[in-house]
This record gives sequence, structure tokens and C-alpha cells, in this order.
Amino acid sequence: MSHFLRPPNPLLLALLLAAPLAAQDAIRAEKVASDGAGTLYRYASGDTVQRVLVLRGAPREMGLAHGRLLKDEVRASVRAFLHEWAIGRMGRTREELASIWGRIGPHVPERFKEELAGLAEGAGVPLDDLLLVHAIPSRYHCTGAAALPSVTADGRVYHTRSLDYALDIGDTVRPQANAILMVSAPDEGIPHAVVTWAGFIGCVTGMNLEGLAVGEMGSRSSDETYDGFPMVFLLRETLVRAKTVAEAKEIWRKAPRTCGFNFVFSDPGAATAVECNRSRIAFFDAGDAAEDVAPHRALEGIVRRCNHFVDPELAATQRTPYDPRKSAGASFEAYRLQGDMLHAARGRIDADTMIAVLRSYPASHPCLHQAVMCPSDRSIWVSQATDPATDPLPGAQNQPFFRYELAPFVEGSAAPARRAGAERAVPEGVETGRVEGERPIEGVFAHDPAPFPFRLEPLRSLGATRIHHLTFPSPGPSEHPENLTVHAEYYRPAGEGPFPCAIVLDILDGRAYVARLLATTLSGRGVAALYVKLPYYGERRPAAGVNLLDVEVPQLADALKQAVKDVRRGAAWLRSRGEIDPDKVGIVGVSLGSFVAQMAAGADGRFDRCCFVLGGGSITDALFSGGKDTRKAAALLRERGWTEERMRELLLPLEPVAHAKGIAKAGVLMINCREDDVVPPASTRRYWEALGQPEIVWYDGNHYGIKDHVFEVLQRIGAHFER
Repeated sequence: MSHFLRPPNPLLLALLLAAPLAAQDAIRAEKVASDGAGTLYRYASGDTVQRVLVLRGAPREMGLAHGRLLKDEVRASVRAFLHEWAIGRMGRTREELASIWGRIGPHVPERFKEELAGLAEGAGVPLDDLLLVHAIPSRYHCTGAAALPSVTADGRVYHTRSLDYALDIGDTVRPQANAILMVSAPDEGIPHAVVTWAGFIGCVTGMNLEGLAVGEMGSRSSDETYDGFPMVFLLRETLVRAKTVAEAKEIWRKAPRTCGFNFVFSDPGAATAVECNRSRIAFFDAGDAAEDVAPHRALEGIVRRCNHFVDPELAATQRTPYDPRKSAGASFEAYRLQGDMLHAARGRIDADTMIAVLRSYPASHPCLHQAVMCPSDRSIWVSQATDPATDPLPGAQNQPFFRYELAPFVEGSAAPARRAGAERAVPEGVETGRVEGERPIEGVFAHDPAPFPFRLEPLRSLGATRIHHLTFPSPGPSEHPENLTVHAEYYRPAGEGPFPCAIVLDILDGRAYVARLLATTLSGRGVAALYVKLPYYGERRPAAGVNLLDVEVPQLADALKQAVKDVRRGAAWLRSRGEIDPDKVGIVGVSLGSFVAQMAAGADGRFDRCCFVLGGGSITDALFSGGKDTRKAAALLRERGWTEERMRELLLPLEPVAHAKGIAKAGVLMINCREDDVVPPASTRRYWEALGQPEIVWYDGNHYGIKDHVFEVLQRIGAHFER
């Protein structure tokens, strides 16, 4: 049936079919502490550290040991998940979360409630806080696949799991800093391991000593309730009670389910994909003909799932139309890619193959943890994310995997561990120097093109791409000293060059996911990328907490001017580099970044290739468009006395349409959405006409609907700059 699938990406296939990913480096194991029913181990290799917590005995005893051994970490996790994220950032109230727990709590087995009570006592945190943390997954709902012995290289079953959660949860300590592999050997039930965090006893990824492995993926449905067995505890209950996939199916058929989810279950001889909501559950074994509902295709010996339903009845509670290429594009593309890669590797699949599948994620995608589980020999490879404040590519797909064996932990000793993949090599050497400056220009973006100093500091490598932190002074002006230093990330491809290159500009939220996605995509195709952080973004945000949305309107205009000047300095730095082709310097921006890119390209006049994604001719048009995402901003502006007419008068000299004549249309690619509810399509068309009608691609959907076309968009952008 594989002929129905599109050909796999050759770059991804190379990962699977080449030699093993990396040497299996030894890991140093250390017993850190013991406390009655618990033992804490530390595993380290290079600068990567993972911890394993082994618990045994009665539930309350296990909870007490957990809390005592990881007291500080439990407190930090509770603060990050509950107070700083769910309540602080997401705006949920304690009352809302307490209401959810009040409905799911009666369905949670007493063993887990006792374990939570012991955990609260051992860590010295309020039990109510722990209960609310465990209610969060029911409010906020990734990928998984399994390959059976018939298609693996060694006759074993291999099962992947990627947890695609945000990496910047918490303001003080990120949950990934407190990540653990928790191994539980209860007095009653099957010993099991879950990949989790200090203070969280539920399961989203795990395997038991009988060889049953489980992994969860959110899949929203309109048929949901909180009056049921919460997923994180039902999965752990499954590990405690089930020895096989067949037994796991029975538990899930009979349990009162809650929300929409997908799962992959596997054991040493079987694997199944699970789709469910409150009222319905469907199982798809490997090669199941029921999966042949176009455009899905069953694959012999392989199951895989992402974040949409295949079952038509379940899909009807989730999306319209049924075809996920139109209604769940990003999820379907991930489903397709997993299938393509695993089908192409049939007969060769092993742990390295599965790690390569996980590492095929875009490098900037938020993966909080990843795992490869082998039910056949009860081993598990685990990769944990790092802190985005210190690592530009903190996702688990960019970190080393540590392999553990489950049985030795259960038997009372430290398990042997091996490291797969030394991905975090840091290039050596800090470079400093001076750049002669930009070409002088006139108009609103003019400034003194004096020589300026720079500092280039190595951060890390991602495969053959070397990533550096670049700083140089901003021409300003700005009343905040932090904002007068430009921070940028330089992605240098493999080889000596000279490379084409592109400046990359982020969206309004400034969390860098989109910018780094573009930068890693370009550098992987041999195009150097310089992600320039806009004024008030990242390190440029003043300690007082001011950001681009907080400044007064006149300062916003100044910040936009400053952004264009900073971009031009970044371009001058690139043109000064020996490894860069100075005649092939381009620019790409998305949403707000597109507006700034359009201004900078028009003012500078030297960018040979430009890609404007979700941009338009006027920021004022976007602010007062009436779209649901701009109404709040428009209302706030009006409260401050800034009518649309007054704003248009202020920004008119800066607007992209005013500088369109400075851009050669032959090098322009525009990408927009037909139903954009932030940037009015009419504004985009006016800008397109002012440019002379360059190449433009329209996708269905609103401003955020572009995510459903992300793979195709990235290919278009990469091809545009690859020259």
C-alpha cells in the first residue's frame, strides 16, 4: 500500500539508511541519595545530566521518598506548572482547576491519591497544589509510532514517543530542569517506568517490566467531559495492571474516559494505535484495513499517530472536512512523514532508526521529552529538553539520548546506561572585530553609518550547522540601555562557502520558535541565516519588563525605525564575512517580522532575495482591521487617544507600501492566507501591486492557519534562498 504515499524526503531517508547515528558513549552513573522507599541516581555524559528516581513499596511510602529526595525540585515544578504557567500565563484560576479535580478526582484510584498525599508531605508542599497540577493535563491536551518484529532489523519491537509541549513553561525554573525517569516497583502491581518531572506522578510516556509501552498524543474532540478517569492516571493504571496490548485494550474499553486523545500501545509482539473520546474508542492494529480511509494508509508492521483522528466517527467530532490535509494539515504531514520514513527503512529499523525519526522534527519545535522504548528487552532511550534561556535549540530532538534497562532498577541496582548521539558539540573561539558600516541612505531610516564593533561567541552545533551568538551596538535611539545592544543568532552551514544568506525576523510573540525554525531550515539547505532579535525582544527587554507591546505609540514608531537600522547593520556584518557571498544577502520575516523585513528591504535596496510571510502594506491596517486578534489592541489604542486616522498619520512614513519602490520584484516571494484575520488581504494586495505584482502564494485559512501548511511553506522559503 506504500505506493499511495508521497516519496519520502531524501534528506530524512539519509538519516535512516546511513551508518548508525553516533557512537554509543558511556555514561557515568552515581547513586545520589536514598530515603527509605526511594533511591535517586544521577547519570552524566559531557554536559548532559539525567536523573532516575527508583521507588518501591506502598503508595504513600513511595510518595514520601519522592518528596524527600527531590524536595526542591518538586516545589519548583509546582511553581512552574501551576502558579507561573496555568494561573500566571494562561490565566486559569485555582477555582477552575479545583473544579476539574473535583470531577476527575472520584475516578482516580486510591493508590495514586495516597502517593500524592505522601509526596505532598515529603516535599512540604500543599496537597491541594499537587492535585491542581495533576488536573492541568485534563485542561490542556505529539507523535508516536511502533514497528513490529516483521519490519525491524533484529526482530524486536521499537516504539517512539515525542511530547510536544512548550519549553518555556515557568518564569523561574523550567520543568525540564526537574525531569526524571521515575521507576516504580509497587507492592501490588507491575513495576514500571514513566518519563516525567519531579512532583508529577501521572504518565504520558512509559513502559512496564512485562514489556507494555504507552505514549499519548492530544486529539481534541467535541465529545469530552471531566467526569471520568483522567488520562494521566489511566495510563499509569494501565502500566500497573496490563501485561499485553490486549489487556490494555480491555482496560481502556471499560474505563470512563474523558477527553479526545490518541495513543500508541505496544508489547513484545503487538502494537496498536488508539483513538478515543468520551463516548467512543477505536483501535487500529498494524496493517489494519480500517486505516485505509483516504488519505490515510495502513502499513504492514507499523502503526503511527499524531494529533488527528483517522476513525471517521471520531473525526466528525473534531474537524470539518474529514480530509486532514485540509483541516489538520500539520498533523497529517507528521503522520505521513513518520509513515514514509519507517516504510522506507523496513527491515533495517532499530533504535538508531527510531531516534533518527524523532530527530527529523524541525530543530526549533518544542519537544519537552522524547523516548524510544523497546518492549522486547525492556530498555528505554530518553532525551530531555534544555532551557531556552541558555540553548537556542533546547528541544529534546536536539539533545543526546540516554539508554536505560528497566530490570536492574527494579532489582535494586543502578542500570547500565549508554549515550546515543553527541549532538551538543560547541565550536571553539570567540571572535571580535569591527565592521565598516552600512551604505548611507536618506529618509526616515537614515542614521550615521559609522564603523561598529561586534562579538561572535560560539553557542553549539546542530549536526554540521554551527550556531553563534552575535552582539553589536544598535544605532538606537532608545531610553533603555538593554535595548541598545542587538542580539542575534548566526547559523553557519557546513562547508567553507561562500554561502548565500538571509536575515530572519520573528513574529510578534518573540519566543523565537518561528525564527529558529526558519534559520535551521535555511542552514540545513546551505543558506547561512542571521536571526536578528527586534527591539525589546529577548535580551533586549529591559529589566523593568517593558516589551514591544508595552511602549507608548511614539516609542513604537521609534522601535520600528530602530529595528530597520538594526537589520541593516546585521546585513553589513554579513557582507563583511569571508564565508558569505556579499551579493546574495536576503531577508525573510513572518507577521510582524514581515512588516519590518518589508521596511528594511525597501529602505536598504540591496537585498537580492526577499520573502514576506503574512505581511501587508500597512501596520495600521493590521491594528485596526477588526479581526478578533487585533480588536483588543485597537480598543487600547483608542483608549489612549490614538484613532485610526491619527495612527495612520504617525506611521505613514514607515509603512511598507511607502518603501515598496526600493525592492526589485524579481527577488520577492510573498506568502499569505486568504482569510487572514490579522493582516487584511486587501492590504496585502495593495502592497503586492505596489511591488509590481511579484510571485505570491495564497493558502486557505486565517492568520494562524498557516501552520497547517508549514512543511510546504518551509520548502518554498528554502528553495527561494537556495541559489
